[in-house]
Amino acid sequence: MILEGLLVPVPSEVVLAFGGYLALTGALPPYIGIPAYILVLIAGSVGNLVGALLAYVIGDKGGIPLILRYGKYFLLDASSIQRTHKWFTRYGDIS
Repeated sequence: MILEGLLVPVPSEVVLAFGGYLALTGALPPYIGIPAYILVLIAGSVGNLVGALLAYVIGDKGGIPLILRYGKYFLLDASSIQRTHKWFTRYGDIS
C-alpha cells in the first residue's frame, strides 16, 4: 500500500482482497484480541497514508528541479510541467 501511495501502479484492491482472504481463512491470526480483518484494514490504511506522506515530502523537498531531473523516467518533461502550472494558475482555488 505504501507503493500505491507513492504513485507506483500497484493494484491495492488485489492486495487488500488477498489480505482479507488470509484473514478469513485464518492464515492471519488475531493479535491481542484484535480480529485479523481489522488488522488488514489498519495495515492498508496506514500503508496508504505513509506512501502519500512520502510522496508529499519528496515533492515538497525536491520540487520542480527533481521532476525536471528524473521526470523523464515517469514520462514528464518541462512542457508538461509548464502546462500543469498554467492550468493551476488559471483555475486557482477550484483546482
